[in-house]
This record gives sequence, structure tokens and C-alpha cells, in this order.
Amino acid sequence: MKSLSVTPDGLNSPSPTDPGAVLDVLRQQGVRRASGLPLYIQIAEALEAAVTRAEVPLTTALPSEHELAQALGVSRPTIRQALTYLEQRSVLYKRRGVGTFRAPHTIARPPRLTSLYDEMVERGLVPVTRVLQVRQVPAPEAISQDLHVVTGAPLVLVERLRSVDGRPLVFHTNYLNLDGRPPPDRVALEQGSLYAILRARYGIELTLASQDVTARAGSPTERKHLELGSGACVLVAQRVSFDATGRGIEWAVNVYPPGTQTFRMRLSAW
Repeated sequence: MKSLSVTPDGLNSPSPTDPGAVLDVLRQQGVRRASGLPLYIQIAEALEAAVTRAEVPLTTALPSEHELAQALGVSRPTIRQALTYLEQRSVLYKRRGVGTFRAPHTIARPPRLTSLYDEMVERGLVPVTRVLQVRQVPAPEAISQDLHVVTGAPLVLVERLRSVDGRPLVFHTNYLNLDGRPPPDRVALEQGSLYAILRARYGIELTLASQDVTARAGSPTERKHLELGSGACVLVAQRVSFDATGRGIEWAVNVYPPGTQTFRMRLSAW
């Protein structure tokens, strides 16, 4: 049995910026209904190959369900199944009210204390940061316990949204123990790493952290910022970071859309 695939032989080179090139590839290939695979999986495999063949940019929306259904001569529910299958495999993702896009590569994070911004830059990505708020707040009880400060002590709250190629990649919430010093500048937060700001402006070097990683349903606020649908799950990394003296400096929650982060750990039997 042969599953559906896209064969490049004899195809014209599609425009790298034209989503219609995906339709051209799919029309030339068609659907081999004799295959033993479910139809939606055949279409999903064909669409994945066509997106690669057409070199669709990360910022260009794919053809609509209606256009894909017409090109392949199948129903829209079947197309919807195929798109959902590719979303679950982190090949594509949907932006509410905008369309379906090719997903960027997953970022693999080793267990070391670094900023996500620096890791993204190291991988050749160009992160864009939007500062949602930065202000001084009294320390909530639970956070004050983790940072070993008095409840109500002045902390700096920083909320940011980071995107790559127009796709939201992480929603940051940071509480910083800066001993009552003024918050960092918004422009500096938009243009660089928070850890670099802590070093340069406050003379703070983070040397140790504890982190819990879990998956759960996203809150309405998280889904809104990450452009996820109702009921979508998120990956959450909660971190408490300390300086060399053991002083609690940062309490952070980083919320990621599904399929964008891999946390890599090395295990030993002794």
C-alpha cells in the first residue's frame, strides 16, 4: 500500500511567498483513495509535504479549509480532521481569526540557568518582545515564601509576551526582588534579556534555580495572549532563582503553547 505523498518530479517551482503554491502541488498530486490509510491522514501527509515543497513562510497563512477541500475534491470535515492531525503533531498551528500557519521548529532547552531570549538568539531566531506591564507591587504571600521575603515587601512585576515570526511563543510573568529599587526600563525589556538587565543595571547574577514543569489547561488570559482556542493546553515552567548568597531574586512563570518547547534532562542510575 502506498500512502499519499507529494512528488516533486515535473512540478513547476512555486513562489516561496504564495500560499496558492500549496494548492498547485496538491492538485497535481491528488488523493490516492486506494491507499489503506484513513483519508484524512493521507491528506495530512500530502499537505505537510506540499507546505515544505512550496516553502511557505512562517508568516504566510495556508489556504482555507474551503480552498483545500476544493483542490482535493473532499469534504471540509475531512480537511478539518487533517489539519487537526497536523496541529497535534506541531506541524501547523491556528491563530484565531487569522488562519493556519506552518509551525516553527521546537526549541529544546537543556537544564541550565539561562534566559530564553539568549537561547533563541543563539539559535538564530529573532524574538520580538511586547511588555504588557512593569510596576512595583506588594509581595503576595505564596511568592514571598518562595523568595524568603516578608509578605507585602516591594517586588517588581514584569509581564511580557515573546513572539517569533509573528507567532506567540511564551507568556512571561516575573516577580523580582530588587530591594525596593526602581523597575527596569520598558525599552530595555523589549530589546534584550531580563537576566542581562539584572546584571548590568542591578549587579545581580543568578546562580541557582529550582523549576517545576507541568502541562495544564490554559487560563483565559494565557489563551488570549498565546492566541489559543478554548480548552487548549499549555506547558508551564515555574522557576525560583537565587543569587550566589542564596537571596531569592526571581519568581517566574513561563507559559508556552503546545509543541513549542522541549525540556531536555540527563538521568543517571546513581
